[in-house]
Amino acid sequence: MPDRPPDHGDGEQNVERNGENWREQTRLLPQYEDREIRVIFEGTLSGNENAPRSEPAIFGDFDPEPDDPDPEVWPLKGYDPGRGEYSLDECIRLTNTTPAPHVKWVTPAYLKTKYGYNPTSVEIDAFDLPPWRRGDALPGECVKLEAGSGSSTMTLTEDRLEFCRRLSHLWRGDEVRGKHLLRDKLPKWEALFGDLDQTELSRLFVDPDSPDQELIDAFGDYEWFDVDPSLFLRGQWILHKEVKYAPTLKIRTLIKHRDDIPDLRGDPKEGLSHRVLVGLTAVNYALQGWETRTYAPVGDYVVDVVAQKDGETVFVEVVTGHHNWELHRNTYTKLANLNPAGRPIVHFDKRETAYKVFNHWHRNGLATLPLGTFDNEPRIDWGRKKIQEAYADDDSNWVVADWETTVHLWRNTFGDDSVVIPDDWLLSLTW
Repeated sequence: MPDRPPDHGDGEQNVERNGENWREQTRLLPQYEDREIRVIFEGTLSGNENAPRSEPAIFGDFDPEPDDPDPEVWPLKGYDPGRGEYSLDECIRLTNTTPAPHVKWVTPAYLKTKYGYNPTSVEIDAFDLPPWRRGDALPGECVKLEAGSGSSTMTLTEDRLEFCRRLSHLWRGDEVRGKHLLRDKLPKWEALFGDLDQTELSRLFVDPDSPDQELIDAFGDYEWFDVDPSLFLRGQWILHKEVKYAPTLKIRTLIKHRDDIPDLRGDPKEGLSHRVLVGLTAVNYALQGWETRTYAPVGDYVVDVVAQKDGETVFVEVVTGHHNWELHRNTYTKLANLNPAGRPIVHFDKRETAYKVFNHWHRNGLATLPLGTFDNEPRIDWGRKKIQEAYADDDSNWVVADWETTVHLWRNTFGDDSVVIPDDWLLSLTW
């Protein structure tokens, strides 16, 4: 779904910005329960000397849902002329801070009616853009930009292409310049990419179109709001260290559609912390003699890691600290349905995530913790013991047999000097 910078429609200029009266100056649409979708500007049906063309109404949701866009709502019936003509995937997300942070998803037909043309595709003098946005354009040449695409038009120079190749090999469990993602505990940038042109690579983690901080504060936790729309890479803390080459969905999508870059394994929406934990899980079980499969289809599900030994089956789901609570609830439902066929286990990116998710499952009635919610973040050993006891109690409504964290798992695998992992064995393991 495309995106574009915040909308600044003319009709919004007369509505007080962030003041106490903005609700009085806008009209609530009551047909959308549990939402605050308001008409900010009523629109004009025909042109006049002051407004030479008709304009559609300006509207927005001031209290959107985390799992938007809802196809039952967007495009907005009666207000978007493209409803019924365009699919939801063709809609453009517009955000604005005036008169307060709000969002809407509109069709190209709405934009054409509002502006007289479709402003999501514009031509601009190349040298009005930052250097990383110019591509190979010469002075005086124009560059066509698709709104929201930002850096997707970036020229893939040989060094940038080589970076993508190395990132893919690292992701797949191969060695890059003698370094391995897991064995070497997420090698430093310099060790992996230090020989490449750093000026060219800087485009991968420089954001030329950072969103308004007010919008970040309002919607930053929502799955649909991309805080860094123009980034290919972002920093991420994994195993107590900042990793600067964590790929965003933008670069994972780019790699997926290139024939000259090895494919990434796993769900294209998963991040580096998820991928690392899947790898650690697979290596840890394989070292103990279990037969492991990653991203394995089991009935109607795809399970992150399936391990089998001596007639026993373990289903491991990897859970990281995001704000998509519906996905967390779906994970518990998956584990409950898998429970008759094997032992469900969850590996978390960190201890804080584990207790937050456990409490969420309990409070939402999906499961019952015998002692109630965890009111603090106790030691992992104690927390694991309580989860194991809940699973073993036949009278307890709890299906998670055990849990682990990234740090704990790495320490007990690669960080344990008594564990010997031959390089040939590690590089031959598919995870």
